[in-house]
Amino acid sequence: MQQILENDPDITLVTVQPEDFETLVAIRIEAMRESLERVGRFDPVRAQERFREGFSASCTHYIQVAGSKVGFVVVKPSSDGLLLDHLYIKPAVQGQGIGAAVLRQVFAQADATASTVRVGALKESDSNRFYVRHGFQLVESGEFDNYYLRPQRFEGAPMASINVRIEDDLKARAYLELERLGATSSELLRQTLQYVAEHGQLPFMMTEEDEALLATVRERLASPQRVKVSLDDL
Repeated sequence: MQQILENDPDITLVTVQPEDFETLVAIRIEAMRESLERVGRFDPVRAQERFREGFSASCTHYIQVAGSKVGFVVVKPSSDGLLLDHLYIKPAVQGQGIGAAVLRQVFAQADATASTVRVGALKESDSNRFYVRHGFQLVESGEFDNYYLRPQRFEGAPMASINVRIEDDLKARAYLELERLGATSSELLRQTLQYVAEHGQLPFMMTEEDEALLATVRERLASPQRVKVSLDDL
């Protein structure tokens, strides 16, 4: 099955088959080799083993340009949206906008259901700048990898989906952050939700996963006294 990118008709996504595994591994190794050698972690056997652990042909597509396979992308569903598990472009064709075009396609898929997109990147890899440039925010830094999140966008999403997301997630986060800042009036909360509806993100970022704050989130979500505000109230 082939899918021509709406934002770049010269690029096609082609469904892979289970027997394509070795070809995909070769592309992965070719694309990652320079970054891994830079930090002394290049191990083609380990690269193959790690890819095999999470390989899913149904979630994987070749990236094809002018009939040539120049990379591949893996997008998987996750508990809170989409996981961009892999995006590799062969070094010979990097810097030509191919990765950006594929990323826009992933964003369109996420935006259709107001979903987040998560991705990880080797710390020393140039891909970190690539993801930040395209709107990802650093949320965690491990020993070897950085982990990024692209927040939800609501443009074009069904109203029911928007309301569910607001009620179950953003509303609670917005209220608690306002509470932490000492501003909990209904009008300010209403304005915050209006901003979320228009821009697809909070007007502030919770930069730390404070355990006390998370405990308060759970308590408020479980309480029948919690504030009930949705887009229908605006």
